[in-house]
Amino acid sequence: MTRKQKTSEERLEAKLERLKDFTPHSPPERVAALTEVAARHGRSLTYWDGVVYGLVFSLCPDAEVLLEVLELQQEPPELQAEVRAYAASIWARLDVSDSEQFDASVDPELVGTEALFVEWLRGFAFTLRLNPEPLRALSSPMTTQVVGEEALRSMMLVLSFADMPQERQQTPEWQELQETQRGALASLDEAEPEGLAQVLQLMLMDVDTFYGFSALLEQFNVNPALLGQGGRAGLEPLRREGRKIRPNEPCPCGSGKKYKKCHGAPGADPLP
Repeated sequence: MTRKQKTSEERLEAKLERLKDFTPHSPPERVAALTEVAARHGRSLTYWDGVVYGLVFSLCPDAEVLLEVLELQQEPPELQAEVRAYAASIWARLDVSDSEQFDASVDPELVGTEALFVEWLRGFAFTLRLNPEPLRALSSPMTTQVVGEEALRSMMLVLSFADMPQERQQTPEWQELQETQRGALASLDEAEPEGLAQVLQLMLMDVDTFYGFSALLEQFNVNPALLGQGGRAGLEPLRREGRKIRPNEPCPCGSGKKYKKCHGAPGADPLP
């Protein structure tokens, strides 16, 4: 057995040890109400659930961002409160600093068939693409070495469920990714709902590993394309002046907007 193979098996064993059994995070009445609202908006609660999970990784676990993404700003305050409560109960399990407390379990009832499994991943992938900056790490030759081939495959598989422009769908790379997706789905053909939910949980662990590495690159202002060319090429630690600005605080520029909607938004210019 090669060291590479042993490492893959060790990583899988470590993930299996961290698997959590799903316990309901919202009362049945809330789930039923949100199922109705999602259908009224042309979506399913399964898709919305994927969006809620995706926000933890792509942007931030923030209720106002979620309401904007789901286009629920015009809904009654009582309904918005139900959506906030639903999301908060999930984010409390995911947005943790201790990896042992990280709970990426997914409701088997929401992903219990192949069609629902795909629907959930479409919502999740849509949210990841809202902030493409962390995805630049996919181009780094060092990513595979750091996060492992399994995590990188999981990331690529997740992104294969995203909606892409027609011209992108014609590229050989995208066609190859779709072939990988079909193979992955075929392997789950006989899976029970609990098995499908467990597969998603393992994938989310891989996504978490990838985003951890991507955040490290961002912290040190690393161009991912330079990694692998001399190891530390382009490595320049960022030096913050003062405390970290939280997303919901007023932007220090004086615009009157929240920081996350102004200079803290993805792709925004840095504060002067």
